[in-house]
Amino acid sequence: IGDYAEDLAKSRFNNAGAWAAGTYTKNDIVTHLGADWRSLVDANAATPGSDPAKWVLFGSGTAPDGSISTAK
Repeated sequence: IGDYAEDLAKSRFNNAGAWAAGTYTKNDIVTHLGADWRSLVDANAATPGSDPAKWVLFGSGTAPDGSISTAK
């Protein structure tokens, strides 16, 4: 049960508010340029949208480039 509980705790999302330069952890959700982004990694200092290995568009809506996206 210990590993399951730890995995469950890691899967929760954290509303980190508007993006600002700094470091984010996995599953932090930030708003940047009108879109919501989810951090895919710990120690994430990249700007949302700049590195698809570190950030993914979160939720449905219009991305900053005008494209339509769905949740991931």
